[in-house]
Amino acid sequence: MRAFLAVLFLMPLPLFADGFFDGRDAQTLQKGLTATADRFILPNHQAQAQAAADLVDSLDAYCAAAGTLEDAQSDYADLFLAWQRASIIQIGPVLDGDGPFRFQLWPDPKGFSRRAIRNATRAQDPAVLAAEGFAEQSVALRNLSALERLVFSDLETDSYACRLALTNARYQQEQAQTLVSAWTPGSEFRVDFDSAADGNARYADVDSVARELLAGSVVYLDRLRKFK
Repeated sequence: MRAFLAVLFLMPLPLFADGFFDGRDAQTLQKGLTATADRFILPNHQAQAQAAADLVDSLDAYCAAAGTLEDAQSDYADLFLAWQRASIIQIGPVLDGDGPFRFQLWPDPKGFSRRAIRNATRAQDPAVLAAEGFAEQSVALRNLSALERLVFSDLETDSYACRLALTNARYQQEQAQTLVSAWTPGSEFRVDFDSAADGNARYADVDSVARELLAGSVVYLDRLRKFK
C-alpha cells in the first residue's frame, strides 16, 4: 500500500479526470497498483484465511471437549484483527454477494446479529449447520459480529451454539480463502487488475482501478471516523 500511495503522490493532481494517465505514467501507476496487491492486499487476506483456519481448529477442539474456550477466543481476536487490516480494501471480490457484511455486519445498531443468533439457537435447525444451509442464512448470522457473540458467551461444549460457531468459523475461512484466490497472481481478477493500463473488459484504463481503490478506502475510513 505504501508503494501505491507513493506513486499517487508523485503523480500530477488531476487523478480523477477520465483517462488522464497514459504511456509511461499509466505503466508507473500500474506497477504501484500491482505492488500494492502483492505486498499489502494478498498478504493480509492470507493472514485472514490462516487466522480463520486456526479458529476452526480451536473451536472444533473445544466443541469436542478437547480444547479450551480461551484458545478459541484468542484465535477469534486474531481473525477479527486480520479482517480489520484487510477491510480497508473495498475493491474487487470483497464486494461480491453481500459484500463486506458477510465478514462483519457493522455498524449494527438494531442488533440484527444478536437476534439472528437467538432465533437460530432457539430453532436448532440441523440444516443450518451444513455449509450449504448456512450460506443461505441471513447475513446477520454469517459474519464476525455474530461469531463474536457466540465465542464470547457461556458457550457449552457439544451444544448447538458451539456447532453454530464452528460452522460460522468454517464459513469465514471459506470466504477469506475466496479472497486469497481472487488476489493471487494469474487469477481472472488479478489478470484484469494487473493489465488495467492496457484496458480490458473489467477496467477500461488504470485510472478506473485507482479511482475505485481510493474511493473505497475513503468511504471506509469515513465510516471508521463516524462510527468508531
